[in-house]
Order: sequence, then structure tokens, then C-alpha cells
Amino acid sequence: MPINYSWTKKGKQKHIDKINDITVKSNVLGLFDYKKEELTYSSTQDKMDSEMFIGLFDLAKHENEIPVCVVIDNYSIHTSKITKIKKLEWEKQGIFFYHIPPYSPELNLIENIWHILKYYCMPKRNFDNPNDLELAIKEGITKLNNKT
Repeated sequence: MPINYSWTKKGKQKHIDKINDITVKSNVLGLFDYKKEELTYSSTQDKMDSEMFIGLFDLAKHENEIPVCVVIDNYSIHTSKITKIKKLEWEKQGIFFYHIPPYSPELNLIENIWHILKYYCMPKRNFDNPNDLELAIKEGITKLNNKT
């Protein structure tokens, strides 16, 4: 029940005591291969950084006979100095990047994948500890990749 639908004695401030002050979060960085229909990901309880993006991309990239275009948004780890340097190396390998315009998540097709993952592959939204959340992410992505 919302706090504004309750009553309090005159002169007292409305408040609700917290039952649990533990916030369990995870940051997930993903690359979706539309040819293979497969999501490769990395997750952390900490802040994501350019090194995480570069490591995931190096892990997921494949040797291709034709040039590859990777669509990315303008998140700071995609546009940092260290990433720009690495992009020059990737371009020599035939991997090119297309930055979608700012404030255009509807153009970023991986947003649909995140929606399916969050709302269909792992519908539970609250977790008691980080390990449960990490396990749910792993199971959700496995479901997504196996299309079960």
C-alpha cells in the first residue's frame, strides 16, 4: 500500500521502515551475434570499464573472411581513448563499428535481447545475494541461447 494511503497522528511524519537494506545488482555487458543467434556476455558487481568491453570483444570476435560491422551505442566505455586505440587494431582485422545516434535505444537491436532476457528468461526480479543473481543471469542467457 502506498504511504500516502495510510494515516498518522497529527504532527507525526509518515514513514515505512525498511525490512531489508541489501541491494543486489549486477552490470552485464553483452555482444549478440545475429548470424549465430548467440549472446556472449560478461557480468560484474562492480562498475563496467573499457578493459571489460575490450576483453569481452576480443574473446567473442571471430576470424571472418568478410568485413564485419558492429553496432554500438555511445556508452562511455565504447568511446573511451583506450577503446578508440583498440578500434584501430580491429579495423585492420576487418571489424568496423557503427555508433547509433544518442538517445536512440530503439535502433540498438540488443535492447530487444535484454528485454527478452529480463522479462521472459529470468522473470524473478529480487535476489537475496549476488550469487543468486549471477546464477539467474547465467541460466537466463543459457535459455536465451538455447531458445528453450
